[in-house]
Amino acid sequence: MSALLAIHRLEISIAGNRICRGLDLQIDCGSRWAVLGRNGCGKTTLLKTLAGLHPRDAGEITLSGEDLDTIPRARLARMLGILFQEQDTAFPGTVLEAALIGRHPHLAPWRRETESDIELARSALAQVGLANLESRILSTLSGGERQRLAIAALLTQDSELCLLDEPSTHLDLYHQIHTLRILRESTHSGDKALVMVLHDVNLAARFCDHALLLIDPETLLHGPTREVLTEENLFKAYGYPIRRLATEQGEIFSPAWND
Repeated sequence: MSALLAIHRLEISIAGNRICRGLDLQIDCGSRWAVLGRNGCGKTTLLKTLAGLHPRDAGEITLSGEDLDTIPRARLARMLGILFQEQDTAFPGTVLEAALIGRHPHLAPWRRETESDIELARSALAQVGLANLESRILSTLSGGERQRLAIAALLTQDSELCLLDEPSTHLDLYHQIHTLRILRESTHSGDKALVMVLHDVNLAARFCDHALLLIDPETLLHGPTREVLTEENLFKAYGYPIRRLATEQGEIFSPAWND
């Protein structure tokens, strides 16, 4: 069985700055990948490139065995879901209408959502704790509520591959854990995969089984989370000593406070 997403000899740059060179990566169904690295190292640009939204300098990207560049955009929208850092809530719609945007790639032209689509959206809203807000106007939502709504729309889209740029942004501690649990559970059927840009190493270690660590354009470490997220590798990536500590609940990562 071929990989859901396969990357071969990928080279990316932005504004003349090299982000990665010679990246080979395979994302299989059922896997959850964390993308980590310093601010400005190119995590978001990499995610946009994997979505076909940023041009690559060289290399190949295939989704379900097809060249990403040749997949019709309408079909690609059904196969691939994207969560950006900032959500656009400018249009005067309701929470339910925004969640239903996730079904648009699945609808024929000029067709309205079916009862099945609406139930799928309502189920996603319930999962993220917004079931009682489906009639609210988007402009009245808090930042955290907007982020959870964006997750609900992504769940409603029901894509094979989800690319998420900092899904825990704007969320309090409870909703960070709850939302990442929902995303983890979405891969349990074995027919979906997640690639998530994260800043919290502990969230990456807890909810992802694989990691891609961007150290510099020539040093891109990837593999099982425990093998990649070592004290040595994290120091190279962030330039600050980080310790892996054993606790009753399992291992955690902590900065080595020395001030």
